[in-house]
Amino acid sequence: MTNVKQLDEYFDKAEARGKTTSATKDEGAQQKGINLFQPEPWPEPVSGAEVLTDVAESLRKHMAMRRVDTYTAALWCVHCHCFDQFQHSPLLAISAPAPECGKSVLLSLIGALVPRPQSTDNMSPAPFFRLAESHKPTFLIDEVDSWFKKDNDLPSAINASFEKNGGGVLRCVGDKHEVQSFNTYTPVALCGINVARRIMPATVTRSILIELQRALPGEVSISFDQRSHRQNLLTLNRKIARWVADQNLQDCDPTMPPGVVNRKADKWRPLLAIADAAGGRWPEWARAALNSEPTATIETREIELLSDITEVLKVYSHLFVDVVFTKELIRALCEPEESIWKDYNSKKHLPDERCLQPRQLANLLKDFHLRPREQRKGADKRRGFKRKDLDAVIARYLPA
Repeated sequence: MTNVKQLDEYFDKAEARGKTTSATKDEGAQQKGINLFQPEPWPEPVSGAEVLTDVAESLRKHMAMRRVDTYTAALWCVHCHCFDQFQHSPLLAISAPAPECGKSVLLSLIGALVPRPQSTDNMSPAPFFRLAESHKPTFLIDEVDSWFKKDNDLPSAINASFEKNGGGVLRCVGDKHEVQSFNTYTPVALCGINVARRIMPATVTRSILIELQRALPGEVSISFDQRSHRQNLLTLNRKIARWVADQNLQDCDPTMPPGVVNRKADKWRPLLAIADAAGGRWPEWARAALNSEPTATIETREIELLSDITEVLKVYSHLFVDVVFTKELIRALCEPEESIWKDYNSKKHLPDERCLQPRQLANLLKDFHLRPREQRKGADKRRGFKRKDLDAVIARYLPA
């Protein structure tokens, strides 16, 4: 299996010259030996419930992970065989709080269960969107915590892989620099330490998250060995391919659990459709996996401030009845020992200068149309906010 890093220099140089035509792209791929594994479907009909259960049990045998996460991973592997039948392809984000938690092992297991796996532990935008357009691989991207940058074009290209009609990536190619659209709709798995905090919020919302913990002694039944166990996984891969070939999943419209709407519904719909088509207990297990998905922290700094203001208003409800003065609000925000607002200006030396300043508070709240104005509380008149205005914004952006 060729590492994508081998193509970085080739494609990046070609793009810099503006001469990477589709013919050049194919030539470059052949030159570097891009040969992605496509499983041959199993010769006999397969039970969807049985093969999914076998996949989940195989993962559980080699991993210390929650049972519901094995359901998620198994369904995602099947989805990679039929992603083109759906309008959305959820990213799989595999995270752990520290090294040695089995992230790369799980990525290797998944690589043996999906079609056209392309593994890499580093990547630049050009190889990603060109391979996505030409080969539709299943990208298995490791170590994103050490190199995934928020200021390059790769995150936006990966985000575009989520939606079938999402527009893809636009680039100028050829001697005349003609605009060409590259369709990046393809399955992507990301793996790393604290992934949800390392990638952009827009990527997190397109991802289904699996969080791993370091295994206790004896918690893993059988350590994964490529030489001994890969063949069994490849057999399951072929059985998945056969079951998918016998299905028509694009017309499936699974019932979503209450409250699952918008993007969360988009990313789980393909997996629930697969589970419903497979039958057995998988419709139940898939919805259990959905309801057990870890909640990723994707708050902006503004939402984080609003959340902390909510707590302040609860604790000091007797002080902030009708009016909340700015300086009193900042003092309350900075009171907890773990408060990020007390060292918001960490380069300053004096404590009063290190904490969040009134102008900074106003700038963080302005997009909510909250602006400090002259307020009166008894004989005291200072700049601040009306309590009812704060409550209205909290109700809109932080529903209970």
